[in-house]
Amino acid sequence: MNLESFKHYRTGIPAIDTEHWWLFHLVDRAIATKDRDELEYVLGKLCADWSRHVAIEESVMSEAGFPYLEPHVLDHGSISQALASVRCAFTADGTIPDWRAHALEDLIRNHIDHYDMQYIDYIFKP
Repeated sequence: MNLESFKHYRTGIPAIDTEHWWLFHLVDRAIATKDRDELEYVLGKLCADWSRHVAIEESVMSEAGFPYLEPHVLDHGSISQALASVRCAFTADGTIPDWRAHALEDLIRNHIDHYDMQYIDYIFKP
């Protein structure tokens, strides 16, 4: 994802924006690479970094008393399952279909658009 496209997904919280950019970067690498070893590394990194991101984000939301935490957590779980599915598909044959990687990217985009922006609205409410 280029920087211009990413502007739409900025939350105004630098640490979260950096993590979101990094997650998109990893998905882009997974889509672009044709090297099995790199793909294996990128998928592992994506799973680990997603888990870390989720733990931090959910902790911050909980501490802030965010009233819509439960559906947010459920959506994190859906994305975690999609990541596991992509990783399992890779493990089986050493590749991932482009549609799976693009679907994963769409899940992250939709999550930021709907769930993360809802949190940002709550944090920065007047």
